[in-house]
Amino acid sequence: MKNFRVVRKSDGETVYRYSNAVTVEWNGFEFSTHDHVEEPAEVEPEEVIVPAEWYMNVGPFYDRFGMYKIPILASSDSTVQAIIKDASVRKYIDIKGRRAELTQAIQLIQSKGYPISLEAILDVKPNSEEVYRG
Repeated sequence: MKNFRVVRKSDGETVYRYSNAVTVEWNGFEFSTHDHVEEPAEVEPEEVIVPAEWYMNVGPFYDRFGMYKIPILASSDSTVQAIIKDASVRKYIDIKGRRAELTQAIQLIQSKGYPISLEAILDVKPNSEEVYRG
């Protein structure tokens, strides 16, 4: 649906508004006496992402694994251990900047039978206690 504003040509006054797929002419608002102006769609401002606000301390990153944190950390699976070691040697986890790599790592952990939530881990902005302040 589009939003239209009906403007009287004689004085430029907006006299009516309506929503429809196309403009509609009817008694009292004929095209000869009124302009039916499409209003621009409201554009939501893009969220400004400050990269450093998405740098997460390693411990809270693991906390996002929920009840599977300890079983994952204790896993003897070599792939899971490689992922844990890769994360553990870092000062922080860059949730936004390394999203593709983290998605792949989380999916590998999921493939080992741990039903952790990709969205809960990567889509939730770190709170003030989780953010790396290096």
